Amino acid sequence: MLRGIEGHVSVTYSRKDQPALVGSDPDASGFPMCHSTVDYPARGFEAVLGWIQLVRSDDNASQGRAFEIDPLGFLGDVPHPFCWIGLSPQLFDAPSRSRRHDLDWTAHTFPCVPDGVSDAGLEVHALLGFAWGFRILN
Repeated sequence: MLRGIEGHVSVTYSRKDQPALVGSDPDASGFPMCHSTVDYPARGFEAVLGWIQLVRSDDNASQGRAFEIDPLGFLGDVPHPFCWIGLSPQLFDAPSRSRRHDLDWTAHTFPCVPDGVSDAGLEVHALLGFAWGFRILN
């Protein structure tokens, strides 16, 4: 419930069998993908939400010791933590690696509501969260 209005989040997790259909390279076949939708009846500014995804992976900057913000790569550096933002936005992620070596990849994903800017920066509040990921063992 947000602002006294009930909403619903749906999550689908599936295998990427046709990577070209989701904008992935052919070597991404077999990797997972996650798609989440928000059904929230508010409109306009009341429906602005953002998705934040934190990833811990053996091949991230901390070598899997910490969760790190997972930005939408083709946007480059952005001044906020959201990988998707908009009016009842969807989240889509389809990780892959060109080399298939042992890997443990976990995402913690949160639909969030922006709650203003203070001297400390942008404040956001998670509405709920879920985890998903994959493991490669050779």
